[in-house]
Amino acid sequence: MLKLEILAAGKGDALILHHGTSTAPRHMVIDGGPGGTWTRALKPRLRALGAGAQLGEVLPIELVMVSHLDDDHINGILAMLRHEVDLVDDHQPRTIRAGGLWVNVFDRLLAADDTAASASAAAAELPGIAQAAGPGSESAAVIASVPQGRQLEDLARRLGIPLNRPFPSELVSSGGQPDTVTFSDITVRILGPSQQRLDDLRAEWKRYLDAKKEKDEQTKAQAAAFVDKSIFNLSTIIALVEQGPKRILLTGDARGDDILKGLEAAGLLEHDAIHVDVLKVPHHGSKNNVTEQFFRQVTADQVVICADNTHDNPDQEMLEMLRNARSGAEYHISFSYRLPRLEAFVQAARDAGERMTASFRDDPAESLVLELG
Repeated sequence: MLKLEILAAGKGDALILHHGTSTAPRHMVIDGGPGGTWTRALKPRLRALGAGAQLGEVLPIELVMVSHLDDDHINGILAMLRHEVDLVDDHQPRTIRAGGLWVNVFDRLLAADDTAASASAAAAELPGIAQAAGPGSESAAVIASVPQGRQLEDLARRLGIPLNRPFPSELVSSGGQPDTVTFSDITVRILGPSQQRLDDLRAEWKRYLDAKKEKDEQTKAQAAAFVDKSIFNLSTIIALVEQGPKRILLTGDARGDDILKGLEAAGLLEHDAIHVDVLKVPHHGSKNNVTEQFFRQVTADQVVICADNTHDNPDQEMLEMLRNARSGAEYHISFSYRLPRLEAFVQAARDAGERMTASFRDDPAESLVLELG
């Protein structure tokens, strides 16, 4: 069995990976969406899955993975772990038990070995940087996720959930050991972030700290853009899930060139391209993260797009990139929300003779499920 479940996560990502067998199912939770996702979709789905467990048992979750720090990925996971801590505090039976948590938090991203003090100094700068970014800006919203990462670590420790194992550096990254982790019948191959990417991020942030003596608003605004576009999105965990010949490429909010570099470094590009069963389009279908060439090099039978029209995602331009790159090919798009313009896009492609098909999650359904075998 291999299934990918796309939850109703608003503007964010929230996925459940199912594997194992029908009599002995296994589950992973990848991202938890923004505020409201836990109550709306994640909690009901986990409760339904737990109903299949024997009386008195908790639902085992092999792995919880937060692709990167951003409220629309981490909030639902925070709510899930808070719920379990509240049960413990109230001396009530637990409902889930996670075997591990993978998340790259801000302090660890910026603190290399003996430079924890630099990370603390960087964290101290964030309130001013968020203010310079402007209220309601995407940068300010992402910066606000920094304490959420610390909260997530604290909750995990209280629940006895191992953090970032078996990665010795305490960061989930590619290019080191291990680069592939086995979970019963599947493997998860880490394609990013690369150690070079993390080193570059640290170096660039250190340059900002060294130059911050001016403390002018322009400097802080530039730092806000860096934190938003670089620290988090460029440190996204990129993972390839494999079960026999079946492959699912999970991209978080990564940039297309980083995804391709990770695939190339892992020796997975054949004639400069790869075909997978499922591609989760990065960054909610933003045109800023992909190119038409990316979709020519990374092809899939099923394409997943998680977005509800916030920030105009999925971008119409991104959809045209995908259509042009895959013209004449047979493939299926799964949208986490039904939008009239998305229906019109699919219909126009079909009317033009394209072999593209699509499905949409409709309210009040909590999720949309892709069956791979």
